[in-house]
Amino acid sequence: MALFMIDSQTFSIIITFSLVIMAIVLTFVIAPRFKKQKAKELLRKTGIEADAIILNMRQTGLYVNQQPQVSMQVQVQPDRGRNFVTEARQVFSPAELGFIHTGSKIRVRYNPENTKEIMLVS
Repeated sequence: MALFMIDSQTFSIIITFSLVIMAIVLTFVIAPRFKKQKAKELLRKTGIEADAIILNMRQTGLYVNQQPQVSMQVQVQPDRGRNFVTEARQVFSPAELGFIHTGSKIRVRYNPENTKEIMLVS
């Protein structure tokens, strides 16, 4: 005995609505994650490595696997060209946070064409 009886028109509407929702999720949730990951990989391969000094740091309030994300304002000191200030975000373990503080020297990779694209080097 069927609990729900729907006609073919209602079924078509439900399927169409489901496909539209899936397309929206793909476009606005999944695709940007892949794009961000691809940009990070490109920066890892082609970015210029340089020293940086942490000028300021604060927790963003976001936690990933119970580890805090930290926003850091850093002054990058490239081998060539002028120093510049930008912001980097990174998830750190509580143990790592004990070694990183304002004034610490770190290594970063950055995109010379867009100095807002930056990542910490392990």
